[in-house]
Formats: sequence, C-alpha cells, structure tokens
Amino acid sequence: MYKICHVCSCFPPSYGGVETFVYNLCKKLIEKGYYIKVITSSRGKKPGRYYEWIDGIEVIRYPERIYLFETPLTPRIALPILFEDYDVLHIHGMVPILTDLALLIGKIRRKPIVLTYHYDAETLKYGVLGMIISRIYNHITISFVKLADKVVATTRSYAETSHVLSKILRRTVIIPCGIDINYFLNTQNNVQPSINAKYKILYVGKLIYYKGVDTLIKAFKIVTDALDDAYLIIVGNGEIEKLKLLAGKLGVNNKIMFTGWLPNELLPRYYHTSDIVVLPSIKSRREAFGIVLLEAMACRKPVIVSNIPGPRSIIKDGENGLLVPPGNSLKLADAIIKLLTNKKLKENMVRHAYETVKEYDWDNIVRQYEDIYKALVRFK
Repeated sequence: MYKICHVCSCFPPSYGGVETFVYNLCKKLIEKGYYIKVITSSRGKKPGRYYEWIDGIEVIRYPERIYLFETPLTPRIALPILFEDYDVLHIHGMVPILTDLALLIGKIRRKPIVLTYHYDAETLKYGVLGMIISRIYNHITISFVKLADKVVATTRSYAETSHVLSKILRRTVIIPCGIDINYFLNTQNNVQPSINAKYKILYVGKLIYYKGVDTLIKAFKIVTDALDDAYLIIVGNGEIEKLKLLAGKLGVNNKIMFTGWLPNELLPRYYHTSDIVVLPSIKSRREAFGIVLLEAMACRKPVIVSNIPGPRSIIKDGENGLLVPPGNSLKLADAIIKLLTNKKLKENMVRHAYETVKEYDWDNIVRQYEDIYKALVRFK
C-alpha cells in the first residue's frame, strides 16, 4: 500500500477544523492499510521538536515560535520533504511560505502532489495593510498552487469566490470534509452537563475575531429579552476574557457558560444537551467549511449559519438549517427565536439535516482521496 506524507501547519492536540480534518483523514487511511506520516508544527504543545506515533500515524513536529500577520513562520516543516520516503505528498494549505515551499520542494522531488486548499491566506486584524498584504500574497501564490498535480477544495462556493482557486477552477476537484456519524450519534447516552434552562444554544469553535462570537453574544441579549429561560454554551479557547467582558456589559454573563477547550470525547455531550447550534462567522476567507455543522447534524441538532462562502454550501436555507447575514446580531437573534419556538420547523430541519450529513460520511470522503492517490501514482 502507498506511503502518504501529509504536510500541515498544525495537528492535534492543536484544536481546529483543519487539525480535525487531517487527523481523521489520516486515521481512516491507516485503517485501509496506508502508511501515513505527518510533518507539522508543535502547536498545542510546548515549542520544540517531537517525534511520536498517534493512532498509528507517524508524526514529526517542529517548533512554532514566530508569527507575522497571524501567519506562523515555520518553513522548517517543509524541508524534510527533500529526504522523506513517500509515494504521494499531500499538502494542506494555504499557509504563506510553508505551503509554497512545500509545493516547490515536492516538485523538485518529482513526486505526485495533492493540495487540499482549506482557506485563502487572509488577515483582517491589520486593516487596510492586512488586506493589501493578503492580496499580494494571493496573487503570487497562484503560480505555486499550479505546481500541485491535483488541487482539492472543500466546497464549490468557496472555490468560486477564492482569488486563487477561481483562476484554476477547471483543475480543482471538490471533496468536502468528512464526519464520523456513528461517533457522534452513539454517544447520546453519555452523561450530559446539567443546565437548568428551557432553551439551550451552543457554539463550538475557536474564540477568535472571524468566528463572530461577539455577534452571537449581542444576539443572545436580544434573545433573552424575548425568552427569559435561554442559556448560551460557548465551547472553545481564545478571547474568553474579552467575550466575558462583553457579556457582562450586556448583563447576560450569568446566562452564558464558557467551557474552554474540550477534548473530542466530551463534545457530543454538549451537542446532545443543546437545542440548536450556531456558527456566526463574519464575512471572512478564514471560515471555509464549518465541520461543527456536520457534528451538530450528526447529533440531530438544527443549525443557524452565517451566509458566507463555504458554510452556506452545506445549508439549504429553511430546509436543513437557517442562513443569516454575517455580523447582523438582530437577524441572528430573530433566527434563534424562530427556531427555538417553532417546534414543527425545528423537527423538520432535524430530519433534513440528518439526511444531509450522511453525504459527508468519512468512508465516502476517503474513497475519493484514494482514487486521486491511485491515479497520480499510476500516471507518474
């Protein structure tokens, strides 16, 4: 069976959508007999070099210490590609310098290269300067992306609106992220957190500006004015103190639980104890899919999602979820109240959502990647 070398900027115990995707893809490939090696950073651990095995996956980590415009400067991760033994190089991007260097070195090695293009490089924290830098990089990186033998995007809507992918749509294959449905479904009998409230709203993800959690808290204030017995659960690490301060100013801090980061084995408990799940991301290229939507659907929970490229590809508005304008707390509050108080609508959405999530079963996703690997190796 083939040896696949994955290169990514982060991997568990680092927490996020890309980490979750890469880990699950690798684990499924291991089950099918592939030899999997991951070269990544030490994010999630103390900065340093590590060599370890995780669920049959060989993992090599290099220290991540320096950031520039939100970008980790870790070119060292790409250098081992020159010497590693592999049949296919699978790169996960886009991370400036790291992804470009990995593509270039892979081309020098004359090995088949697969690039899963998870998101555009973008920084909104630095205003106009950040936008200018992002546009310059995205223009330059098109030449590097073309070095890949196969480019994969996770949704059509994201690819079509990407400055990079829109230039190579004919060469881009759409393969979404996957979900282990049984893992989330079969844990519903686990002990769930005790929350004495009639309406429970859940957010799962990083607590970072582009996730729009501040918009959710502002919307929650409006919700509590209409539905006194409502409670908001926020799962994730990041700007907790900043968000707590906002909740205090709005007078809803006693109705919000910040759990911090939770291991994957505890997540289903919170999904199952909630009534609805919200992904309130702002209009940003950093939110390209939304794995939490699949997790919520697998737990038979209705979802409310910002209408932005990527996540909106999963949702049929009014059928398996609700789409709301990004950054609009009033519209988000209206959608939350509507879904919490309309039992028939909620039940209908849950039914359609569960049918939707079956399309994203990991077995289907892995099979598509296997087809790419086999075709590229035969061609080479």
